[in-house]
Amino acid sequence: MRVRKEKDGRGWLFRFFSANWSEVAWARIGASGPAVEVAFPSDWSEHKMGWVRLGFGLGKLSFAFPWPWGATDDGQCCGHTYGFVFCENALHLHWGKQRGKRGDPFTVIDIPWQNWRFIRQSWYGPDGQEIETLWETSDREVKRAQWEWRREFEKSLEKTRFEIEDFDGQRIGVSTNIEEREWRFGTGLFSWLSLFRKHRIRRALAIEFDKEVGTQKGSWKGGLIGTSIEMLPGELHEAALRRYCEQEHRDKGGRYRIKLIGAA
Repeated sequence: MRVRKEKDGRGWLFRFFSANWSEVAWARIGASGPAVEVAFPSDWSEHKMGWVRLGFGLGKLSFAFPWPWGATDDGQCCGHTYGFVFCENALHLHWGKQRGKRGDPFTVIDIPWQNWRFIRQSWYGPDGQEIETLWETSDREVKRAQWEWRREFEKSLEKTRFEIEDFDGQRIGVSTNIEEREWRFGTGLFSWLSLFRKHRIRRALAIEFDKEVGTQKGSWKGGLIGTSIEMLPGELHEAALRRYCEQEHRDKGGRYRIKLIGAA
């Protein structure tokens, strides 16, 4: 038996291997949701082993067992799975084989007293003044009309223009606009929980480049053409974009920096 110890953002992971380096068990120490799952292999699996996964809140334990049969993979890299796991404030249920199709034996049930509900999206002008706000609704007809309205509105939205210098000296135009989104705690019958918890509001600067930026521009992968950054209190377009430009950026080709020239 061989043991390998690893650490990541979720805690310590201990992996156990047989003499031929086939993984037979693992244990994770770190916060996690309750879980009880049994997963069987597909014909894609290199080792025909089934797995039992158990979650205890403060850690997880998983161990393999021999299972020589394998279901047709269907491109899902897994066989039949049965059980449940709490993950990302939701209960995930499995009761069969995933085939990547509608009606697969899998569902996700949100936990209403642990989730946030979306309330609105707002747009702000060059001086931080509110231009428009779109409120969330459960009415399907209204949502469809909102989708059409949003498409037309964003086409006509006035952007603030800047010019940047890419890492290779190329000057590129940039368009920015400010958007804000709001969420409140609790969903459904538990919406009243928002009375006791501060609303979650994220104001972001949407950034669109006229041309590709970064070390991979012109390649099959392509460079960066747009992104968004969270804004700090009191910031407007130029201050937020300058802060973004002063950071070191990274893509598949390596690290690079860009420079803000000024308003265009």
